[in-house]
Amino acid sequence: MKIFVQYNRKIVSSGDFVVSADITYTGENQEIKADLFYFMIGENRLTIKKITKKNKQIHFDFNCNDQLSTLEFDMDKFVNVEKLPQIMVHYDIPLEDLEVEISYKADPILNDFEHKVIQTNRIQFGYNLYSADNSDAKSPLVIFLHGSGERGFNNNLPLLANDIPKKVYNYMKKTGSGVLVVPQTTWSADMTGWFRAEFQESLKQLINKTIVEHKIDRNRVYLIGLSNGASASWYLAQKFPEMFAAVVPCSGYVYNEGKEFLGEKGQGRYMTPTDEEAKKLLNVPIWAFHGENDPTVNVLGTKLIVDKIKKFGGNNVKETIYPKGALIPNPHASWSLAFKENDVIDWLFSQNKEKVLLTKNK
Repeated sequence: MKIFVQYNRKIVSSGDFVVSADITYTGENQEIKADLFYFMIGENRLTIKKITKKNKQIHFDFNCNDQLSTLEFDMDKFVNVEKLPQIMVHYDIPLEDLEVEISYKADPILNDFEHKVIQTNRIQFGYNLYSADNSDAKSPLVIFLHGSGERGFNNNLPLLANDIPKKVYNYMKKTGSGVLVVPQTTWSADMTGWFRAEFQESLKQLINKTIVEHKIDRNRVYLIGLSNGASASWYLAQKFPEMFAAVVPCSGYVYNEGKEFLGEKGQGRYMTPTDEEAKKLLNVPIWAFHGENDPTVNVLGTKLIVDKIKKFGGNNVKETIYPKGALIPNPHASWSLAFKENDVIDWLFSQNKEKVLLTKNK
């Protein structure tokens, strides 16, 4: 008897997981009972939530847990590494001449992204692009900047580590409009990520290239950033305030060259925003998110810049600070709650630079 097992992966809020298995089998001489199959990872038996059988096809839904994650964090390099869980399928009764063939199926959204590499005068980096362009009308553009854990070259880590790109993708697919660009900064031992000047310059080139090639509405260019990507988002927004219609930084601070890092060990680092930075952001719609007890990036990274913008008369900025205990198990991952509902995505896509200019000139 030959058994074909396909393990199905799905991107959820905490990353990419194997969530189910499909078994098909050949052979006429033995009766197969679905409830006699079970799955093991090492010494641990997986919990099956539901079994569905149709002819010689059986579908198993797993109770998701950390063992089923396809990502493993490398603390030395401070990055995620894609590593598939080794799942063994078993049957309670010995099967004659059993042969098992295994495959893993990625989340289907990955098939809709183009995987590209761009080279500028100074660097080369990969990016993923999705376009839901179903009409002749100009489309909104979303740039998503990942955190330090997804650094690398020309791989899918920025799409796998959380479901924020997937949520934006789903929104665009539903509305039939929009282009999503997910660039990836390369790994470096000093963990500078998006802070390197060559990446900041190249990101602007990539944005302008995308605007030209995909009929983008220049009044609807949006920026989302998480952690290191959030700090880069604050930086880009104050560096090029005329470029972005709205920015959503999650767990970041306003990075800029020449400023010192502050923060006690275990309480997160941050940089104090300057008056000049705040003034540049007065007319940029911003919705910032942070956890009160973030141990990686201190919450002052968000609170200080929001307060300073409001001090100078900015009324297009707002913040959501999650109290201690709200972000479990990771108090740094404010994005896990920020994008849990569609409110922030609806807000993002409703922003338009023309509206801001009209309000400013009243």
